Amino acid sequence: MKFSIDRKSISDVLSLIQGVTNRTTTLAITSDVLIKAEDSQITVTANDLETVFQGQYDADVESDGIISINARKLYEIVREYPENIFPVNEIENRWIEIGEGNIQYHIVSSDHENFPEHPVIEDVPFIEIDTSLLKKMVEISASITYSKEEKRPYVLGALLEYVSDASVDSVALEMAYQTSSSSDVSEKKASSGKSSSSQKSSSTVSDDNPSEDHDTENSLASADNKDKETKSAILRMVSTDSKRLYAFDIPVSGNLEIPEEGIIIPKKGLSELGKFLSTSGKALIGVKNNHFIVKIDNETMMVKLLEGEYPDYRRVLSTTGFTPIIMNRIMFMMMMKRMSILVSDDYKSVIFNFRENELVVTITNPEIGESKEQIAVGYTGNHIESAFNPKYFIDALNAVKGDDVVVHIKDNRNPCILKGHDDKGFVCAIMAMSV
Repeated sequence: MKFSIDRKSISDVLSLIQGVTNRTTTLAITSDVLIKAEDSQITVTANDLETVFQGQYDADVESDGIISINARKLYEIVREYPENIFPVNEIENRWIEIGEGNIQYHIVSSDHENFPEHPVIEDVPFIEIDTSLLKKMVEISASITYSKEEKRPYVLGALLEYVSDASVDSVALEMAYQTSSSSDVSEKKASSGKSSSSQKSSSTVSDDNPSEDHDTENSLASADNKDKETKSAILRMVSTDSKRLYAFDIPVSGNLEIPEEGIIIPKKGLSELGKFLSTSGKALIGVKNNHFIVKIDNETMMVKLLEGEYPDYRRVLSTTGFTPIIMNRIMFMMMMKRMSILVSDDYKSVIFNFRENELVVTITNPEIGESKEQIAVGYTGNHIESAFNPKYFIDALNAVKGDDVVVHIKDNRNPCILKGHDDKGFVCAIMAMSV
């Protein structure tokens, strides 16, 4: 086998697959990359037995062939090679000659017949999706990590659901409910003229006013009828580590053929998929033969699905009986960052005290010290004292777009539900800790 290729093209793809080839598996050869030269292109394959990447790239092929070579060493050579054209030549006894002239490497390759076979999946029923939205979805879901000892499938992986009609989905309906209620209260606050300058960034939504409930029902019915006319479909990914839970929705067109209960995709595969996706353009996604498949132009990634059942996340995300409070996202995040300064491995929680028109957050760490911060909010319910990990709020607030978020609180036993005020695609539940 002998070929030459644009150095940047091969460097970019080798950089992309390092996460796949560096994963420890039962087969040492999974640290290799398989390169097949044929006609006027090369096919590059990486396979860690769970995630498979394959891409086709234009090359000047002098003779066909297949090699299996260490992916990290090849990438390091390509990265430092000074010329724009990168030549590769298989000589004898699996020795690979790389470079020419004054710069040459001779690298021993592996027996390509020992490289793990990748699934050949044909006639996949793909649907088209916005690449930037898919990238954000998988990156947010993969950001919830797990320990090496973790065995639960719903923690090791993220749930992917296809909701063909968002107008009948309970989570989507609760989001519509919150939108209409928040708008009603914001208008009433503006007309009352009672908000102080410190309270302009925060407001509350009451569930106890019958007239608001009546207005909400009318608004919800109108929104429901509109949704039914369009039959808007959504793709939802849910991720948890049992201490917090994310749900991320993106609109799609077409019918994604997956089981009604959804599929569980390994977070490790999602992490690699996030590197593969760009921030523009379109991607094709599909599910077949127990694999989640994403295709973009000349590149394809396949992730083997996990087996198991996913818990009822809708119960966790339900905000029935909760009091929603609109807060400025940046202000809330900066407060959490200041509070997290005193957090340690043994003392991870901060105490939230919701009182009339104020939120007081405190932390006491006997190893370091204590801190207290108070801000004005539009809360008008009973006193609630609950403990949470501030890092989880920081992570969630970074995932939300827009100036404001809606924080839903009920008591010290239930999670805090956080949603974007304008960004309706993301919902987060943060579990309460013992006070």
